[in-house]
Amino acid sequence: MASINEREEKILLNEEKIHPKLYANVSSDDIEWYLDNGASNHMIGYEPHFTEIDRAITGLVKFGDGSKVSIRGKGSIIFNCKNGEQRVVHDVYYIPDLYSNILNLGQLTEVVCKVWMASDHLWLYEDDDRLLMKVPRSLNRLYKIALTVGKPVCLLNSICDQAWL
Repeated sequence: MASINEREEKILLNEEKIHPKLYANVSSDDIEWYLDNGASNHMIGYEPHFTEIDRAITGLVKFGDGSKVSIRGKGSIIFNCKNGEQRVVHDVYYIPDLYSNILNLGQLTEVVCKVWMASDHLWLYEDDDRLLMKVPRSLNRLYKIALTVGKPVCLLNSICDQAWL
């Protein structure tokens, strides 16, 4: 969307009759995400899920009904995959008043992901054609998936035998 300046950004969502408190975020590491093409960016309302966050990024998100909520940062979130690997999603807006988490499909395709939708499923692939997720379409025609938020892992190796150097 249109940027006001480097540090303040505007986003528009085209949803009507939003009742956010019905879908409030919880502090669990398994959280629901909507895979969406209507929003312009990844967004979440729960700060502890961020691995890193730049709180200098501010702005507003405007909904289709004219209501607005404030952006209070932008950062990265780590997800745990079922195979034990981790994936990092960058450029996620922190919006404290947002009660639904959104992964923007357009933003995912910018980082070389491929999206395929057919029948009643959405498939998201990495650039090497490895399947990242298969998401069923819900009765209200939305694609929603529970993802496990991960924590950064630091690996340390120490060599005591100088011959190995």
